[in-house]
Amino acid sequence: MPYVEEQKLEYKSLIAGTQMPVVTKKVTIGQDAAVIKAGTVLEFETASKKAKRADTDVYGVALTDIDATKGDVVAEIAVTGEFTTANLVFKSGKKAEDFTAKAEARNIYFR
Repeated sequence: MPYVEEQKLEYKSLIAGTQMPVVTKKVTIGQDAAVIKAGTVLEFETASKKAKRADTDVYGVALTDIDATKGDVVAEIAVTGEFTTANLVFKSGKKAEDFTAKAEARNIYFR
């Protein structure tokens, strides 16, 4: 009897347009208590030179899930582009409107 494993793959559209090209960059993601989900808005701490979940500023958007639960990791993130607001992930208590102006200053647009 063959062994069959069924898996489900879900894809949420993160990229919302092509007027602003998506530019990616490898950055160090600081250790986090939970996996950072694709679409999470990130900020960059100048002192530590690491990205983390955005609290007050915007640096980029996680393009894939990032597991930094066991320590710092290097990940490729988007630093410019147009992103589907409904599929973005914000730190608890934050929303897109909290970051729109700072994001647009970095050529990151929420659509």
